[in-house]
Amino acid sequence: MLKIDATLGEGGGQVLRTSLTLSMFTQQPVHLVGIRKKRTKPGLLRQHLTAVQAAQTICNAEVQGAIMGSTELTFRPKAVEPGSYQFAVGTAGSACLVFQTLFPALMATQKPSNLVLEGGTHNAFAPPFEFLDQAYLQRLNRLGWACSARLEKAGFYPAGGGKIVFDLQPQRGLDLGEWQNANWQTGLGLAVSAHLPASIGIRELAVIRKELGFDGQVLALPSSGPGNAVMIRLDGSEPLFFCSFGELGKLAETVAQEAVDACKQVLLSQVAIDEHLADQLILPLAMNKGGCFTTTQPSLHLQTQIEVIRRFLDVPIRFNQDAENRFWVEVGSI
Repeated sequence: MLKIDATLGEGGGQVLRTSLTLSMFTQQPVHLVGIRKKRTKPGLLRQHLTAVQAAQTICNAEVQGAIMGSTELTFRPKAVEPGSYQFAVGTAGSACLVFQTLFPALMATQKPSNLVLEGGTHNAFAPPFEFLDQAYLQRLNRLGWACSARLEKAGFYPAGGGKIVFDLQPQRGLDLGEWQNANWQTGLGLAVSAHLPASIGIRELAVIRKELGFDGQVLALPSSGPGNAVMIRLDGSEPLFFCSFGELGKLAETVAQEAVDACKQVLLSQVAIDEHLADQLILPLAMNKGGCFTTTQPSLHLQTQIEVIRRFLDVPIRFNQDAENRFWVEVGSI
């Protein structure tokens, strides 16, 4: 059994989720200790427990330690079974992160599956639905991991209650993923909200127009409770998303400025992949034929992801910095 100290790197839920994914993919039992021990509330929260229970269900795993607050978990997988599944986080915890735990393992079966996930769909510190659908899944479709996503109801913190339906259609013609050049042609601002005045979104879009010159749209989503998110979409062959989230007492202009600053960093550095998408792409590339992309200074999240991958897979992952201070990430023997 592979033992992993889950306090390595950034020490958050990412270590748990990636370990579950790769345990199912490699059929390697894993024993995790120190789960989220660096956090204010250590151990498994509802979102993490749902990911464990969902992973257990799709591969009929033997599991010990799957209780709220547990900092230790043993996971012994069997073969992953494709099919139709429905899981609910039960809080505003991210349904998108639960999806990212299950998705690669189900795609590796080379058979169709359907997932219905309920919980948070627009969470701070997690990919919102639009990022997942248009930035993450569009790139994985190029690898031959065809998946469509449909948002039926938004889930903002703290109400949650969102719902996303995923249809997975694996293709056998897998390909390398390569994203090297930053050919950004235009951009769009999106102010997404529920049960809030439209004036909030209008103020947010005004900041984006002033700082970047991009037009924008205010989108009102059906939701169980109020919420607000600002997204900036950079459009090229495949888009990038930069996100920030509103909260009680936070000025609309501040929310928008956070997304603007993240977007400007990528525009100035002329990279193809932003820091958040980088640590999410590295796992499917390592499980696939490999690939390469340019990104900004590797984040602690990306470095942590690579360390976990190396515990399970014998796949070379290299960093090279070019004369323009872009980081080239190469996965596999390319």
